[in-house]
Amino acid sequence: MTSPGTTPPVSSVKEPLTWQRVLENTGYLSFEQAKRHFGLLLRNEPIPQDLIVFHDALWQPTRFHRGAHERHRQLVSETYIRLYPWITSWQLAGIYYRLYPDAIIQLPLYPHPVLLEMDTGKETAKQWQTKLTAYRLEAVTNPHFALWIIATGGPLRLRRLKEWISQYPLPCSWYLCSIDEVESNVPYWSSVAFSASSIDQHARTVRHHYYLLSNHQPISPPEAKIKLEQGWIIGAKEITTDGMIYYLSPKPKGFES
Repeated sequence: MTSPGTTPPVSSVKEPLTWQRVLENTGYLSFEQAKRHFGLLLRNEPIPQDLIVFHDALWQPTRFHRGAHERHRQLVSETYIRLYPWITSWQLAGIYYRLYPDAIIQLPLYPHPVLLEMDTGKETAKQWQTKLTAYRLEAVTNPHFALWIIATGGPLRLRRLKEWISQYPLPCSWYLCSIDEVESNVPYWSSVAFSASSIDQHARTVRHHYYLLSNHQPISPPEAKIKLEQGWIIGAKEITTDGMIYYLSPKPKGFES
């Protein structure tokens, strides 16, 4: 188990891609994917006994969950297969600070982790609102990552996703494309590569506002600094279009730092 704020261990992708490796790193492979990418008709192939066959697909038992979210799992596996020649590392369903992306990858020409989110066309606006709110908050406080959203829908779905994302300005690099455009859009990440110092500079330009948690009265940054030095804590924080808002409250009795 990784501690908060650390990138989890990643599996190397230097070996040739095989259908077994897809299962090892994603937990799912449909018969159609096996035929299209590897020329295999798995009905005629010996299937390892430690795998589950369900709905014309192979599943790892530990990731089967009664076949739930099959469409999503297929999109993850398809993304892994298409990105395999490009990426230097892959972590399935990793944890990055307080974010839970579908995968975390590293690209050779991009200096920071790229977090992948899959859209099957079934996710609602509310579900994306929850995701994007989390990404906004984490991008402000821990800006060293980028977001890549990969979708299965057509132009209408992509336009809708872009509208939702535009409503939540992300202080980090992000990109949206369809699954069929994944390989052709990998070079995008080399064109937006930037140094850690430029990210830090961007983070410093975010406006910060301070309020008292008890009555939501605003206080100045110097006043907030004094209170924090006196032992006050940040009881809550939120992101607005005008910047970060911190709500300060006295340290609870008996609280030890």
